[in-house]
Amino acid sequence: AAVLELLSSLLVRGAPGAPNATAPVTVESHAVYVIHRLLQTQVTQGGRPLVFRWERLWKGLIRTLSRCSQSPEAQGLPHVATLAAQAMNLATFCVVHRGAICAPVDDIIPLIEAFISEDAMFARLAHGAAMHGYLVDAEDPSGGGSSGGRRTAVPAGSAAARRAGVRMENVFFIQNHFKNVPPARMRAAIHQGMALLELPVKDRLEAGWALNTTSTGGGSYSGGGGGGGGGGDGRGWVE
Repeated sequence: AAVLELLSSLLVRGAPGAPNATAPVTVESHAVYVIHRLLQTQVTQGGRPLVFRWERLWKGLIRTLSRCSQSPEAQGLPHVATLAAQAMNLATFCVVHRGAICAPVDDIIPLIEAFISEDAMFARLAHGAAMHGYLVDAEDPSGGGSSGGRRTAVPAGSAAARRAGVRMENVFFIQNHFKNVPPARMRAAIHQGMALLELPVKDRLEAGWALNTTSTGGGSYSGGGGGGGGGGDGRGWVE
C-alpha cells in the first residue's frame, strides 16, 4: 500500500520536467507499470483487497491521461503513446478486477465517475490515438462518444485489434450506459449498476501488453476542439 501511495502521488503531480518530454514520461511510464504489476500480482494470488486511498490512484491516472491528451501532436510521440496506452489499460484492469483489489469495492466508484465526467478528455485521447494509428476500439457502443465525433474503429479480431494501443471500449461503454442519469443520482446509479454491468473488454490486461504500443508518428492537426484545456482534469480532480 505504501508503494501504491507513493507512485500514485507521483502520477498526480507529474514527474519533473516539461509536459510530455521524454524524461518525465519515462518516469511516469515506469510508475504505471510497477502499479499495474503490483495489482496484477494481487489478482493472480487470489485477490486480497488492499486498504489504500484508491481515489489517489484514480486521480493520478486521470491526470496522466489528461497530460497525454494535451495536443494531437504530443499524442504522436512514441513515449506519450505508450504511456497513454499503459494508463488506459491499468484503469481498465482496475475496473474489471475491482472486486479482487478494492476494499470495499465501492472504492472504484470515483474512477467510474471520472470516466463519465471527463468525457471531453477521453474524446481527445481517442481522437489523437486514432490519428496516430494506435486506437484499439473494436466496437463503438456509444455511437461516436459523448463529443459526437466518430472515432476510427478497429474491427474486432483483426490484426490491428490484436496490436497494443489505447483501448477505449470499456470507457465508452460505461459512458453510454450511464449517459441519461442525472448528475445528482450518478453515484447511486453506479453503485447499483456496476454489479450487473457486463464490460466488453476483459482480455489483454496484463501490465506489459501496452508497452508494445506503436505510433505512426508525425502527423499534424489544425482543427478546433482538439488538445484544448492543457492538463485540465476537469471536475473534482484537485489536489
